[in-house]
Amino acid sequence: MIEVMSKLFLKKYKRPYDDGTQSLYRFSAFDPETVHYHEALFCDKNLFHNEPSYFNDPFECRPILEWPKTDKEMNALREDLVSLMLNERIDMQDAIRRAYSFELNCSIISDVEQKLLEEFQSFRLCCFTKRKDNLLFWSHYADSHKGYCVEYSTKGQLLSQVYKVRYTDKFPSLTFPMFGDIRKLYFKSEEIANHNKEDKLHLDLDMKIIEPILTKSKDWKYEDEYRSIYKPGAPLQLANNDTSLVLNGDEITNVYFGCNMPQEHREQLIEMIKNGPFEPELWQAEMMPSRFDLNFNAI
Repeated sequence: MIEVMSKLFLKKYKRPYDDGTQSLYRFSAFDPETVHYHEALFCDKNLFHNEPSYFNDPFECRPILEWPKTDKEMNALREDLVSLMLNERIDMQDAIRRAYSFELNCSIISDVEQKLLEEFQSFRLCCFTKRKDNLLFWSHYADSHKGYCVEYSTKGQLLSQVYKVRYTDKFPSLTFPMFGDIRKLYFKSEEIANHNKEDKLHLDLDMKIIEPILTKSKDWKYEDEYRSIYKPGAPLQLANNDTSLVLNGDEITNVYFGCNMPQEHREQLIEMIKNGPFEPELWQAEMMPSRFDLNFNAI
């Protein structure tokens, strides 16, 4: 596990305990045809993370590149090329030779932009919010209140490492060098593999490369979103199975059933929860009779 120590990064992208957030919420539809998705969470402890291309915002994870205009900036680009080749397990000296022997042209620019887009689209994300009574979330993400909402404690290892999304009018961009952290992780992972060291690290990573993943238009500010991020195949990450991060078994504290959730679906989900490792409190949502609000009753 990597603990980010960059004060600049954490000033821009808060973690839950930075503002005293004890719980985060995630909404879901319930489709009996895809019951394995729900079983994976409640029975197998697998918290699914989706790829950006499946999100409802087409601008997700598509930063623009600011290309070099000076020799200094060109050398910064070459540093990044070395870092990327190291990540592909190319020998250091060979990577340096290749990076410093090429000249920038339209073909390389196109190839790098395509590679960068592929890299960003291969990150996997899981989204949370701070309110369980958000009527828009119940409508948009819980199938018009026919789904459910899960409450997660932020005290655990995984949920303590989510980051708050930053909302801005400025489109995310990246400058070179931007992959220096990859080089740090490469050498540190080699060190751990060779010496069997503890894999909990306190690295001073600037994490510039993931800022576009945590940046959205101000139009989405109402979501008050936090995100969990990981990249399949990358070194030094939390336990995962390529599509999901693995929970410990104590993160889920409450489950809330939508006011329009069919009885048979609720019973199916309750049975699933009882057969799993979590022991959450269960709640049924109901519409308040005289105002736009929900009430939650213990089951």
